[in-house]
Amino acid sequence: ITTMDWSIPLRGQKVVHIDVDPVELCRTFACDVSIIGDARETLRMLNASLVELGCKPKTAWIEEVVRLKKKTPDPLTYIDNDVDDERLSPKRVMRILDKFLAGRRNIVVVSDASSSSGWVAGALTARQTGRNFLFPRGMAGLGYGIPAGIGASIALSEVGSEHSRCMVIAGDGGAAFSIVEVETARRIGVPLVGIILNDGALGWIKKIQEKSGKIVSSVFTEVDFAAVSRGLGGQGYIVQSEQDLRESLNRCFEEDKPCIIDVKVKTVVPYKPLLLYS
Repeated sequence: ITTMDWSIPLRGQKVVHIDVDPVELCRTFACDVSIIGDARETLRMLNASLVELGCKPKTAWIEEVVRLKKKTPDPLTYIDNDVDDERLSPKRVMRILDKFLAGRRNIVVVSDASSSSGWVAGALTARQTGRNFLFPRGMAGLGYGIPAGIGASIALSEVGSEHSRCMVIAGDGGAAFSIVEVETARRIGVPLVGIILNDGALGWIKKIQEKSGKIVSSVFTEVDFAAVSRGLGGQGYIVQSEQDLRESLNRCFEEDKPCIIDVKVKTVVPYKPLLLYS
């Protein structure tokens, strides 16, 4: 998945690997240069060295990125907006979240792994500079969202950031790994808001299995995450309509305790090749 079916990096492509953990260097792919260091600080030093060597910024590449963004304002045009009587389109859900976030610049979005990362990256708009989105990049660290949201909330409070709340977006598979941390959030006074895109499956894995013709342990029984949250001391709402979602969002951000919104959605993976196997 991470390598797009082993298509990246390209054969013969030069690879420079920067990591704070020496164990990770060249572990997955052979690299031409390995550097132990913080990625941000290392890149700053490399950029300064390139300037000293007379290298100029590739502005044409930046201009091309800007052009493509203007040409394709919606990177998820290949996904339909269909709804049915029981489950919402995750694309429509993300559009509602994006509109909600547009009016609340003080929220940091924390994504869980797998499909939720794709939805956050493809459907939510970055409207300001800074670290306003947190992702578990790499090989699908399911369960990252809620604990990371708690940690980010504490960090924001300690540094006196203008960002005062965290919204966690996770699938039901990822949420199942760490939903118990709602109790932790309640106990230490972190009023995070969790959006669970509940399709009753490990959606990404299910789509890959459909490609192979065999579904194995990737479909769940129905789980009421709203009830689980209430049992752990938080608040919880089940959402089966767009109006339910809008109302639940407003209620949750008025709460002073953790709140989970269980949104019943269809299984749609925001990765074009897998849609061929829907």
